[in-house]
Amino acid sequence: MINNDASIVICTMFRDSIEWYGHKIDQVGKFFHSLATQTNRDFRVVCLEGDSKDTTYNQLLLHSLNKLHAKEIKLLQSNTNNEFFGSTIRQDRISHLSSLANKVLEEAYSYNPEYILWVESDLIFQSDLIERLLTSFKQKENIVGVSPIILLGGKFYDTWAFRDLPTKRGVTNGGRKKRNWLPSKINQRLPDYIEMESVGSCCLFRADFKCNFGDGAFPELCRQLREHGSIYADTTTKIYHPDTKLVEGRWI
Repeated sequence: MINNDASIVICTMFRDSIEWYGHKIDQVGKFFHSLATQTNRDFRVVCLEGDSKDTTYNQLLLHSLNKLHAKEIKLLQSNTNNEFFGSTIRQDRISHLSSLANKVLEEAYSYNPEYILWVESDLIFQSDLIERLLTSFKQKENIVGVSPIILLGGKFYDTWAFRDLPTKRGVTNGGRKKRNWLPSKINQRLPDYIEMESVGSCCLFRADFKCNFGDGAFPELCRQLREHGSIYADTTTKIYHPDTKLVEGRWI
């Protein structure tokens, strides 16, 4: 029986999340607004900031004092003077981000939660995200982790981390990346739940055993999770990555 009031630690990381090339984006404000509207309120937050050139850390400090957002907000900081990689698939970037993410997970496990929800700080999610993902643990046996479908500009996003089981075909041709399906086609072409080799960007997973990102980001985390059970993509639950368009200073 899954407890919909289960204790959860939400984990994320920020860097230069207030301004982007002179444009105000305020991903910090949007992220904490999404938290404040969650129907499930039994969660703590661990977030890490580092190497920002804008006011990201100061804004995080302000939000961490607001008890409306979460039961507790733990703010970590790690300035490494590392280059800003941008959105690129390079092993040095993956290793660097994984090492930072492992610090966040280590702090999250110290709370002894039932679940950990890792969600990238620039994602936009609805008020029932936690509730919907928890429900997935009622729907599937031997489940240890679940991810929503991530969309960007009307297409499937995070095609690097989302990988089907190598032994299956028809979704990703056996272990390859997912295709960029239009959102209107997703439910027509896919079942509600797809067992995956790995997922990315956002994942709710059991915390009664410890896993980490190693130096391989989500695919490595998922490899460790799968030693204890199965991981699924919930195609009925969708969250959104901001598009690359800016209209009047806002992402659309």
